[in-house]
Amino acid sequence: DHSLTATDAETGDVVWRAAMETPPFYFSPAPPGSPFATTSLRNDPSGAGLVSELISRTGDVTPLSDESPFYTSWSPDGALLAIHIAGRRLDVKRGGRTETILSDTGLFQTPVWLDRGLVTLRSVEGTQRLAYWRDGSFTDIAEVDGPVGFVASGDMIAIQAAERPDAGSIAAGLRTQSLPTVPGGRLCVIDLATGAQQTVSSDLALLYQWDQ
Repeated sequence: DHSLTATDAETGDVVWRAAMETPPFYFSPAPPGSPFATTSLRNDPSGAGLVSELISRTGDVTPLSDESPFYTSWSPDGALLAIHIAGRRLDVKRGGRTETILSDTGLFQTPVWLDRGLVTLRSVEGTQRLAYWRDGSFTDIAEVDGPVGFVASGDMIAIQAAERPDAGSIAAGLRTQSLPTVPGGRLCVIDLATGAQQTVSSDLALLYQWDQ
């Protein structure tokens, strides 16, 4: 018997329980304004791939996808769900409608939704750009190479490109565009309000998160 269960934090009473064929290993609770309680991610019982589902606030289960790798992010008001099928596309789901907003995503895992917009990576003319999406359009923030991890809160993004420049090479070259470059092999912070970029650590960080 496998299930995803919600309990009252004060009383311990079960609020809802959603039975599942395989144990869920990742779930992303929705903001209070969402009609859903959480997403759920588990292994397909056939042994091939993943099963992602939406769980309502009464424990009802709605299939979401069987694609993988699979990453999600809720909008602040809970009305929209961003779905990243890594390396292939970025979708936005509103109710029963799903729109593909990006079909060539960068090398990253989870998008992050801020009040300013949905932060993601996108590929443009052979480059990889950190950007945010809002009202149907993208605003580019910076260029960055290689696999990238980032977390965001408010107007601040902490970002790290895992690839370091080759020994003896020039870390940054001249570019014909005005976008700043996020250097590889170090943890940086970008302020979306001002565009300022600051290096936090020149060593690769295994884990970083904002204190909210």
